[in-house]
Amino acid sequence: MIKKFNPINFDADAIVKLAKQAGMRYIVLTTKHHDGFSMFETKHSDFDIIDYTPYKKDLLKELSDACKKHGLKLGLYYSTPDWHFNGPNPERNPVDGKISVFSKVSKENEDFQVAQLEELMTNYGDIVEVFFDMGSQHLRKVNVLEP
Repeated sequence: MIKKFNPINFDADAIVKLAKQAGMRYIVLTTKHHDGFSMFETKHSDFDIIDYTPYKKDLLKELSDACKKHGLKLGLYYSTPDWHFNGPNPERNPVDGKISVFSKVSKENEDFQVAQLEELMTNYGDIVEVFFDMGSQHLRKVNVLEP
């Protein structure tokens, strides 16, 4: 299904203008889901909107540019679990059998998250917030902004 994702009618300017008209002061985009798919251009995975879909555009960059142009702040949602790092025998929820999003975070996954967060915090202008959803609270501190 993701391979067919093609939001050809996405209009970042229109979305930001509507948000401002509604009185919003910031907008938040889901940048990565726990299935591992990234809605931004990342050099650390091909499972992103640029490499994996027919859209081939950095949707987050479009939104970031529109926010800057129209004076709206940008926030990011980032799901820390990633099913690609669960190994051959992932932990499963005993109730529904789905892959757990609360498994221990591997060093490889932690390094991946830090690398992606460095991209997010350096490539998309001023970020007003990052909402980390689920997973371990043991992600190491990242200093990507100059004091």
